[in-house]
Amino acid sequence: MIDVAVVGGGPVGLFLAGLLLKAGATVRVYEQRLSRSSWSRAIGVHPPSLSALAELDLAEPLTAAGIRVRRGVAFSGNRQLASLDFGALDHPYPYILAVPQTATEQLLMSKTHAFDDAALQDGVQVTGVALGERSATLSLEASGCAHTARARWVVFADGAASHSSNRPGMHSRHKTYAKHFVMGDFADDDALGQDALLYLERAGIVESFPLPKKQRRWVIRVPLPQAAPSSDVIAKLVSHRTGLRLDPQTCTMTSGFTPHRAFVSTMASGCALVIGDAAHEISPIGGQGMNLGWLDGAHLAPLLLKSLTGRDIAADLAGFSTERLLAARRAALQAELNMTLGAPFPGPVLSARNLGIRLVGKTPAAATRIARRFSML
Repeated sequence: MIDVAVVGGGPVGLFLAGLLLKAGATVRVYEQRLSRSSWSRAIGVHPPSLSALAELDLAEPLTAAGIRVRRGVAFSGNRQLASLDFGALDHPYPYILAVPQTATEQLLMSKTHAFDDAALQDGVQVTGVALGERSATLSLEASGCAHTARARWVVFADGAASHSSNRPGMHSRHKTYAKHFVMGDFADDDALGQDALLYLERAGIVESFPLPKKQRRWVIRVPLPQAAPSSDVIAKLVSHRTGLRLDPQTCTMTSGFTPHRAFVSTMASGCALVIGDAAHEISPIGGQGMNLGWLDGAHLAPLLLKSLTGRDIAADLAGFSTERLLAARRAALQAELNMTLGAPFPGPVLSARNLGIRLVGKTPAAATRIARRFSML
């Protein structure tokens, strides 16, 4: 019998495991992948997440591996509309950290191995979960062999593709947005500095974020889905809308995506729990998804540790589920607002939107409030 079985060894599952292992719990993280992707969608780490990661002494090494984004600037038609000053936020980490998910996962994996080199079980698929009154039995498969494991708690942190059939008592409602994006990472000569840049153009938004190793990520709204956009296509879109020139030969990654939204009915059912994208998938426009998962883990770990002392946490888990789903819904609304503001608009509507953004940017209290909202404070 182990204390906690975590299904999914991504950033959220590894973070929760680290908190539990640090406190002395026995944990197994079951990750069906044998190897990790060399690129990722998630790059933004927000101030509350850095505070949570500091509990594992990871805030400083992660910050050292990334770029501190202290300002966001919005443009339209080569004119600056407004800026948000994250550096003025009253927080120990007054910036949004831009760092590839690969670096984040590597640090979390190293921390997990340091606590218990047997905790992370790669190449193990959870094929079923049976819940008892005080424990769960997991059906596992690895290298063609089936076996079982028992745990006092099972936590699903296996992302948006999580199999609901393995999560007893938890059901999701899904929505697909009629909005489409392409993105790519290109070389950056530092001419654009370390600001996050938003180009609110008539044909749709172009977003740009600095990355380590002299790279920038570009995210462009497009009218139709493109599963595998070429670097030439992305470079032409950026040039057409912003006038900036990207070298397609320097591109290291391209992708296309259509945002989705999904929420489970509850994040706690008996001794089974679900966190991160497996519980609440939101649009990645705004970059809050992975951060929501980390904050789920930060709230859940103390409750699980409390239960391991023999205390009843049923009421605590009900409150946890309500609070975290509410936070996710707020983030989803923020992401939807971001997508609406970045939509293609005809001339008169475009002018009205830009005027509104300029007025907000010139109002210090409103600009500070929006900066806090974007940084999840």
